[in-house]
Amino acid sequence: MPFESKKLYNRVEENGNLISKKLLFLNMKLYYEGLGEDPFNYLPITFHFKKGEKDEEFSKFEQHFFEQEKLCQNGEQLSNIWIIKPGENSNRGDGISVSEDFYEIKGKLNDLAVRSHRTCIVQKYIDRPLLINKRKFDIRIFTMIT
Repeated sequence: MPFESKKLYNRVEENGNLISKKLLFLNMKLYYEGLGEDPFNYLPITFHFKKGEKDEEFSKFEQHFFEQEKLCQNGEQLSNIWIIKPGENSNRGDGISVSEDFYEIKGKLNDLAVRSHRTCIVQKYIDRPLLINKRKFDIRIFTMIT
């Protein structure tokens, strides 16, 4: 097949299940749970909030946050840094913030839930991420076979 007949795309239209932070997390979680596996053996610790601190997930997050804080104080872990990501209508890092302060994270969750009416993903930052030229990266490859 000549090269001219091949098409390359940098995004897949109408496929939010792969490009949305929230949907990708929910789909991966369902996949691993369907296999009878703990999703967090494969994914960073992640919480999905629909109602800010009023969400049922919030107490689980609070407990986990302070458990991680104790590990840091005991020297068993490097940091307790969390990434706060809007669940919808976000791309190229827009709206993403990073914090290690519980009350700042709580405020951001409430702000997104109340003011913006958006859900939120809060994810534990990986202490030692794989870097290329001292920068984080991701690789996403989509293949369509016809």
